[in-house]
Amino acid sequence: MTSKNSQENRENQILAGIAFVVALIGIPAFNQFIQEPTEIQDLQTNGGTSNRLPATVKKELWLAKAIKKGNSVFVSCQKEWRPQNTHLAKVRIEISDCEREEFKVENKTNQYTATVFPINQRIFTTDFIDLIEGDNEILISTKTKDQQWESKTLRLVRSSSTEK
Repeated sequence: MTSKNSQENRENQILAGIAFVVALIGIPAFNQFIQEPTEIQDLQTNGGTSNRLPATVKKELWLAKAIKKGNSVFVSCQKEWRPQNTHLAKVRIEISDCEREEFKVENKTNQYTATVFPINQRIFTTDFIDLIEGDNEILISTKTKDQQWESKTLRLVRSSSTEK
């Protein structure tokens, strides 16, 4: 009988241990399940050092991140364009202050035609445009109200990546 009692006692101890582990893991998991989810703003402003953003970030926030990283070239339809130097192999072109709705952007040097995306009614941006080393002639064309295309050239000069 003693062996039967000790076996039951051992089984009870094992069951108590399992119940304790389940409670230890289960209570915080259940608590997390019933809590309200964390908002996206909290994820964006957590002060981390990562360059990654959540997939649900609005375009404007993503664009702000791109600007901060310095891989955009900014041009205004209302101002004179001067040649710009860069060391980057790929850039985005952000076009602002334009009262147009249709754009074409092409790197005439390597024949790459960029896709143009509206950010809002006055700001547009391209996908990444490959630049060759040296002069890159970027042709930016806009459609006027009379459905005619007007073009302006932006010159980007890419220095070799070994130069500082």
